[in-house]
Formats: sequence, structure tokens, C-alpha cells
Amino acid sequence: MLCLWPRLSLLNAEGIGIDTTDIIKEVCTFLKEGRIVAIKGLGGYHLACDALNEDAVYRLRTRKRREHKPFAMMAKDIETVKRLCYVNGGEEKLLKGTIRPIVLLRKRPDCPVAKSVAPCQNYQGIMLPYTPLHHLIVAESALVLVMTSGNISAEPIAYRDDEAFERLKDIADYYLQHNREIYIRTDDSIGRVWHGSEVLLRRSRGYAPFPFLMPFQFEAQLLACGAELKNAICLTRDNYAFMSHHIGDLENIETLTSFEQGIEHFKRIFNINPAFVAHDHHPEYLSTKYALALNDVKKIGVQHLWKQQTVGFQPNIPSPAHIGGLNL
Repeated sequence: MLCLWPRLSLLNAEGIGIDTTDIIKEVCTFLKEGRIVAIKGLGGYHLACDALNEDAVYRLRTRKRREHKPFAMMAKDIETVKRLCYVNGGEEKLLKGTIRPIVLLRKRPDCPVAKSVAPCQNYQGIMLPYTPLHHLIVAESALVLVMTSGNISAEPIAYRDDEAFERLKDIADYYLQHNREIYIRTDDSIGRVWHGSEVLLRRSRGYAPFPFLMPFQFEAQLLACGAELKNAICLTRDNYAFMSHHIGDLENIETLTSFEQGIEHFKRIFNINPAFVAHDHHPEYLSTKYALALNDVKKIGVQHLWKQQTVGFQPNIPSPAHIGGLNL
């Protein structure tokens, strides 16, 4: 019989189940001991460890092959965040909102977080728990956790159980899983508050795939493929622009596969069959090669360094290239 109730399982690095009467307590014990745990979340796996344990964070950074880029963290409540970073009213509102993105905050001089979390940075990326599993872990452990994407740097986040074991086997000491399948991978969104306004640096979980309502009607359905770095795709229909979750840098076959799956997913759920495809002019971008290989669509090359005013776009109307995730 199909089990409809959420169930947790805890496994070691070899994929062997760990017999315990309290999985959450056992996971928290591992984290307090400095172990690295792959935790299945809402849009994929996170790699978690004690953010105040320099040795644990450094091992995670080494195993993940992430030399300099900062790690995101998760704290149990806003009071804990305020002990680590300065938080103004707008930042607190963003942290405590329903979407729960990672928020960039200026760290305090006495911030006890390990140096390897964000080397040579004055800001920390912190989020509050957004699933019941997260709430249970941070409440039981009372730790501030590194919560970084479950991948090796430059690869997409792992979201299937078998995929996680294969790709994270040299990183994670333990795996905390649940029996809910993840339909499509989605990274955490990243934002900050600038001059009192919310600014998104990575539009993903919680924001995508909610569409942009445009002030004009698209004459035809369009696919914008985005560029090589920080890729996101966009499809249009009527006066809506459906921008995808963050896909990442198109530098390997794994991310290209995620890119292709994202396009097919959006085409299916929004019933879009694009007649035009916009792509970058760079011939070696994988997004460009994908677009040029399509049949029965008209291709439109876009130079990603064009300025809006040079092609006649009004300042308050995003261009289709910008909507598609190109780095204008």
C-alpha cells in the first residue's frame, strides 16, 4: 500500500539505514560532532554542518570543491540572526516572510561564525527554516547550520535520492531523507534590502514560476534561453512572462540536462509551444547551441551586452533578453 504519511530515514555514507528511535536527535548529534549531513528538503538536498565549527566547515568546503564562494546558513529564529548580523526592519520582514529566501546581512564584528563560511566577506547569507523538517532540526540542535546546495561546485543541486547518493558520496557523512518525491530541483532564492526595497539576486524557490505581468501583449510565444552564467530561461504567452528558477552556470552536462528539463517542464505546465527562440550570439554557449539545434522555430540572436536604450526599450519595461536571464 502506498504510504501517504511523511516518513524520515537516516542512512550512512554507504547507504545503510541507521536504526534509531529518534532520527532528529541522532542527526543533531552528528551535526554537533562536526559531521556533514545531506538533508533532503523542498527543492533538493542541502549539505549541512555546524556553522561555528571551523573544521567542519573547512572539510565541507574542501569536499564540495568550493574554494571561495560563501555558504548560506540557517538559524532557528530572528533573535539568533540578530546575534550574528545587523538586521533592520526591512531585512527582518524579508527573513520572516512566507518565502524565506537567503538574505544578505552585514555581519557583526563579534560574529562567531567560522571564517570558512564566507571568507573575506563583510556580509553573511542567512535564512530561517521553511519546512517542518528544518524547524525540527534547528530547534533540537540549537545550532546555526551551514545549509548549502547539495552538489559539487558548478553542478546543479541533487534532488533525487539515487542521484544524491551518487553525486554526494564523497561529501556527506550521513543522509537524512523523507519519502516525498521532489518533482523539479529548485535552489533557495537570494535577496537583500537596498535603500528600503527588496532586491532579488537569485530568483528561485518561492518566487518561480510565478509570472511577470507585462504591460504589453506578446504577438507570439517566445522562449528566451539565457546566457552561459547564472542561467535562467523564460517563456512567454499572452501578456505573461514565465521566468524559471535559477539553473546555474552552463558549464557541464549535468547543468545542461537541468536546463533542458526546465524548458520542457515550463512548456508543459504552461501549455506553451514557442514560435521564436531568443539566444545569445556567442556560438560556444551551450544555451546558444541548444537554441540553434531546435527545429520549426525562428531564431533571434541577442548580444548580451546591449544596453536597453540602444534597442529602443523604455526604461520601465524589461526587454525579453533581460527576462530570459541574460546578463545585461
